[in-house]
Amino acid sequence: MNLDILNKFTTHLKNAIARAAAFALELNSPRINPEHLLYGLILQKGSIGAEILSKAGLKAENLRTSLVGERIMKIATKKGSLKFSKNAKRSLEKAALIASEYK
Repeated sequence: MNLDILNKFTTHLKNAIARAAAFALELNSPRINPEHLLYGLILQKGSIGAEILSKAGLKAENLRTSLVGERIMKIATKKGSLKFSKNAKRSLEKAALIASEYK
């Protein structure tokens, strides 16, 4: 993914992506997946995304518990450079397109 696309995002989204990356690393995941992005977004208080997820009933603690539990059940992966999964890349690219429509 072209990292220049990140410059088009709001500070809230950049912070959410940073949290997603940290969480993916914490789980020893080789990639940032959509579920990591979702977790990073729900932690970003004050963002529209976090408000929408909260109103939909999603709680950060429940998501974290679910993702950590899922990770424990998987085989440990090698540590290395962290990459975005294809689905996470698509999610961010779509977000950039939608965001550009509102500028």
